[in-house]
Amino acid sequence: MHREMLGLQLERLQLIDTQIAKLNGMIAQAMKPHQEAVMRLAEVPGLGVDSAQEVIAEVGVQASTFPSAAELTSWRLVQNARSRPNSETASLHPECKRPLPPTHD
Repeated sequence: MHREMLGLQLERLQLIDTQIAKLNGMIAQAMKPHQEAVMRLAEVPGLGVDSAQEVIAEVGVQASTFPSAAELTSWRLVQNARSRPNSETASLHPECKRPLPPTHD
């Protein structure tokens, strides 16, 4: 019985690996028009291609959603605090805990 249960778990992992590969392909295709921006951003110390793609997906190639670098930085700090479920998040101002409006490129 245990062997069969492990077999089922392995099948699930294989399915997840297949889905991840498909999603990576979809992301690569969607980022193709922005390849130059991805590569430039990936050169920033501490960032790689995956991080660069995430940044571009969240803020856009031109980051035109944010009128200034300070506002972009502020937004990113709030996003970082939200991703860490600890006392830092609890100390955020209540307005910062609301979902942000969608970005429009």
